Amino acid sequence: MKGVSYKDMMDYKKLKSDIIEALLENIAFDGLTWDVVKQTVVDEGHSTDMADALFPARMKSVAADISTYFDSMMMDQLEKVDPENYRIRDRIKLAVEKRLEVMSPHKESLLHLTRFWMRGRGGLSGSRSAWSTSDKIWNWAGDTSKDYNHYTKRMLLSGVIVSTFVYWFRDDGADLTKTFEFLDRRIDNVLKLGQFIGRFKKAS
Repeated sequence: MKGVSYKDMMDYKKLKSDIIEALLENIAFDGLTWDVVKQTVVDEGHSTDMADALFPARMKSVAADISTYFDSMMMDQLEKVDPENYRIRDRIKLAVEKRLEVMSPHKESLLHLTRFWMRGRGGLSGSRSAWSTSDKIWNWAGDTSKDYNHYTKRMLLSGVIVSTFVYWFRDDGADLTKTFEFLDRRIDNVLKLGQFIGRFKKAS
């Protein structure tokens, strides 16, 4: 943004991150509503005008920024990993696992977020967030494709992410073992589909 310093940008990101952290705690008990967002902002020492400044599209902005917050946490974890030590398939699996791990302490809050995405036009916001997560994962995994493969890979992984998250919400296990096993099966299914698509494109 023109006229905005790097420090201002970092301060803005830190402010939004702090608000989202506090909001995630409140959502678990009070649900995900604009009133809860405004009250969280006030509890953090700001006026309600700050809520509109941070989330200009209101609940759509809140939902997207919560997803971005967990994407950032996922990427922080992946910075500790050298992707060259893994096959492409295992890079993708590891990245989704990291996303699930950082989400795990906030399962109840994220269930409220998922319900928002399932209502009305919230679904479009949810699809965009899944695509954004998929894009970050593929970029970290080293994908440099520019043709139809670029979009196909992200579309297929978005489907894996959504179905795995839905399974995770229903998984009442003490850890993420069952969800990780489901993720593994979904990736295998998508790889087989990807091979089929590749042969179809080649033949057409």
